[in-house]
Amino acid sequence: MQPKAKRKVFVLGLDGATFDIIKPLLTEGALPHLARIMKQGVHAQLNSAILSHSAPAWTSFATGKNPGKHGILGFTKMSPGTHRLELVYGSHNRAKTLWEVLGDKGRKVIVMNIPMTYPPQPVNGLLMSGLDTPSTSANFTYPPELKEEILRIAPGYKINLHLGGYLHNDRRRVKALAIIKSTLKARTKVVIHLMKEYPWDFFAVRFNSPDNVQHQFWSYMDENHPEHRPDSSPILKNAIKSIYQELDHVLYRICEHIDEDNTTLIIMSDHGAGPRAGKSIFVNEWLKSLGYLSKIGEDGNNKFLGLLDDLSFALKGRILSFLLRTIPPEVKGRLMKLIPFAASKTAAYLRFSSVNWRETKAFIGEVEGIRINLRDKYPQGTVEREDYERLRTTIIDAAKSLKDPETGQYVFKNVFKREEIFHGECVGEFADIILKPEDKYYMSPKFFRKRTKNRGSFLMKDAHWRKISGSHRQYGIFIMKGTDCRRNVQLDPIDIMDIFPTVLYQLQMAIPTDVDGRVVSEAFNPRFVEANPITFEQTQQYKKGEGKDVYTDEETSQLIESLQGLGYL
Repeated sequence: MQPKAKRKVFVLGLDGATFDIIKPLLTEGALPHLARIMKQGVHAQLNSAILSHSAPAWTSFATGKNPGKHGILGFTKMSPGTHRLELVYGSHNRAKTLWEVLGDKGRKVIVMNIPMTYPPQPVNGLLMSGLDTPSTSANFTYPPELKEEILRIAPGYKINLHLGGYLHNDRRRVKALAIIKSTLKARTKVVIHLMKEYPWDFFAVRFNSPDNVQHQFWSYMDENHPEHRPDSSPILKNAIKSIYQELDHVLYRICEHIDEDNTTLIIMSDHGAGPRAGKSIFVNEWLKSLGYLSKIGEDGNNKFLGLLDDLSFALKGRILSFLLRTIPPEVKGRLMKLIPFAASKTAAYLRFSSVNWRETKAFIGEVEGIRINLRDKYPQGTVEREDYERLRTTIIDAAKSLKDPETGQYVFKNVFKREEIFHGECVGEFADIILKPEDKYYMSPKFFRKRTKNRGSFLMKDAHWRKISGSHRQYGIFIMKGTDCRRNVQLDPIDIMDIFPTVLYQLQMAIPTDVDGRVVSEAFNPRFVEANPITFEQTQQYKKGEGKDVYTDEETSQLIESLQGLGYL
C-alpha cells in the first residue's frame, strides 16, 4: 500500500475580485472553469480588513492577524516624532507570515506578487515581492538569481502597472487594456513554469488585473454610472468581463498542473469593488472649518508665505497632473528626472509645509484617520495629554453626525477610536481616530483641496487624474475546493484573517495561539473535522519592524506614481 500523498495548498489571489461581477458572468456561462470549482467546493463573501485597502488586507491574509499586531494600516505612515510621512513596505510587518511559519516546519513555499513583501526575505523556497516593489529593476526575488530566470521566461513580466499616459482618451485606453492583458499572461507563464520546475507545498500568487481594470473601466460597464458613455467602444464596455474571462482561463491552466486529489485550491480577493461615483472628503478642510487646523497665512500673519505656498501647490499639481495624465510612460520617465520636485523624497505628497502647526490641534496625515497634535508626541504639538481624550471624543461625535449638505446623507459609516477596532503592540502607532466612509464617499489623499469658489466645502466632486470610476468595497471573495471540502455550498461570510489558520489546518499543522483568524471548519466535511481536530501551539510570532529606508529617490518616485494611480496618494 502506497503512503498517502502529502497535502498541498494553492492560493490564487485575485485583487479586488467581487461576486457582484462574478455571479452575473456565471449566469451567462462566461466563466465555465470557475463555475466548476464553485460547484465542487464552497464559497463565501470575504470580509476585508477594517480599511479595505490592499496594504492592511493582504498583510492580514499573510499573517492571520489584525493590523494592530502586524503594524501595516496603509502605504504611508507618520515618521515617529515628526510631521512627515514615509512610505511603508514589507519590512514594517511585525508578524510572521504564513510562508515563514510553513518554512520553519520544513514546508516548501512559492510566493508571487503578494503586497508588502519588499525587500524579499529568505524563505524555504521562492519569493517574488509585490506592490511595494518599485519596479523589476530592483532586486525583487529570493533567491536573487531567480530574477534573471523570471525575466528570461517572461520578458514582459511586471509587478505594478504604470498606466499614466495611456488613459487620456479611448484610443489610449484600448492600449491600457492590452497592457493589463499582456501583464496577466506574462505572470501566468511564470506561475506555470514555477509550478512545474520547483517543489512546493504551498503556492500563493496574486493577480492585480481585476483591481486594475475595475478602477479604470467600471463606468464603461455600468449603465447606471454617472460617467457611463453609451457610445463607447464595445472593447471598453467589455473590458472588465474580458479580464475575468482571461482569469478563468488562468484557473484552467493552474488546475492542469495540480494534483486535485491532494491539493486544496483557494481563490480569494483582498477586498471587493464597486462604482466610484460620489464625492471626495477633504477631512483637513473640515477640521479647519471647526478651528482644529490652521494653514499658514490664514491667521492674518505670513500672508505672503501662504500665497506663495498656494501658488507652488497649484503649479506643481498642474505640471505633475499633465505629465502623469497625458505623456506616454517612456517619455514621462525621462522628463520627470529633469524636474527635481517630482522625484524628490520630500515631494509635496509626503510633507505638510503649508500647515501652521502652532495653531493646529488635529489633522489627517495618512488617508486612514485623524491624528491629535499632542505636545509630547510631535515637534510642534499643541494638545496637552490631559486634554487628549476630551478632544478625541468631541471630534468623533462631530464626525459621526457629519452629513452631506446637499443630500442629508451621513458621510461616515463608522468612526472609531483606534483601540476599539485594533489590538496589539502596534496600535499606538496608528491615527487616533479611524474613519470609515460610506460607499459613496471617498477619503481624499490630498492634504487640502485645490482652490475653489466654495471655500467652505469639505465635500466635492474631485475627479481622479486617471479618471478612476471604480473603487474598493468591504467584501471580496472566498472559494475553496479540495478532497476534504464540502461541495456546492455557500457559507456565511468569513474574515480575511481566517485563511491563514485554514491553510495550516489543511496542511495538518497546529495553529499559533496568537493568530486572530479562525479555521473555517464549516468548509470541510464533518467526518474530516471529527477525524482531524484543530490543534494549537504556543508561539511568539512578533518581530521587530525595520525602520531603515530601502528606496532610492528614483524608486520612491516610481512607487509614488504607482500608488497615486491606485488612489492611495
